[in-house]
Amino acid sequence: MKITSIAFLFLLCAPASAQSVKARPKIEKIAAKISKFDRLDDGAVGFAGEETDNYRTFLKLRDQATPEELLAFTFDTSAVLKGYASWALVEKGYPGIGGVFSRFLQSGETVFTLFGCVGGEESLALILYTRVFYVDSVLARRQFALLDSIIFAEKNAEWILTGYTLDHNAELKKELRDLAHSRGLSLKK
Repeated sequence: MKITSIAFLFLLCAPASAQSVKARPKIEKIAAKISKFDRLDDGAVGFAGEETDNYRTFLKLRDQATPEELLAFTFDTSAVLKGYASWALVEKGYPGIGGVFSRFLQSGETVFTLFGCVGGEESLALILYTRVFYVDSVLARRQFALLDSIIFAEKNAEWILTGYTLDHNAELKKELRDLAHSRGLSLKK
């Protein structure tokens, strides 16, 4: 119950008016370009590990948009824009990332991604979770603990997120497995 309350609290922390935030024209232009992309690329894709136009445009968005603008983009209709906006929020250390993650987790929305030579449909929740995992900061580690709590509070969390949560919390593995079992969560697809 406590975990559910924490997750709910973070959902409330996201400004109710986030969807109505009007981005500056130059940021809208970047966002419009991202919205036209058909996939979310990581920094190095393909056999040569090249940086794509998609990723370079994401970097512009990350560097130029405010957290409020980025949060508003997580409500957009483009899954690619939602994904890149959430990555930018993680990298900027946005403290309300738990609310974004919980919303993504509950929606189950997916986006086509390309990481290195591997591409496929991934949930927005999974790509946000893995982005937090790879950011090396004290805040990211705290956010990671919060995301783990949200995953265990969500009865229908996708199996791969539950598995990752258990795997990276090795010292708590038995307790977390017991909790997962008590909530009826399965690590099998």
